[in-house]
Amino acid sequence: MMRILTFCPELAPHIHRLSNQMKDFPSVDFVEIEDVNSLLRIKGDALILYVLKDIEEPVLLGIKDFKKRKSVQPRGLELASFLERMESIGRIRRAKIIGVPEQMDESVLSSLGELIQEQSARS
Repeated sequence: MMRILTFCPELAPHIHRLSNQMKDFPSVDFVEIEDVNSLLRIKGDALILYVLKDIEEPVLLGIKDFKKRKSVQPRGLELASFLERMESIGRIRRAKIIGVPEQMDESVLSSLGELIQEQSARS
């Protein structure tokens, strides 16, 4: 089962809509994490949803590209640094961040669903 971690509380109302949209993909589980210490339970791959203010469509980012974004808040930089450490010690094999816009209408949710399906097929 593919787990998608949500790191922003403002995503909560959209996750329900997204999970309803993705009923055809029951192998995707959304898990809300409240702080980076929650990542200590994760092994293998990490796919994380994070709100970025400077985008209009979902985008898949590696950790280094994520850290370069101007709209990443200090909490996001803490997340990225923690993920880098977890990768370096082998706790997480590969970490990717799906940046999502603040405003999530049906077309954004649809694009996000497609991006998640692509990642699910690759894992």
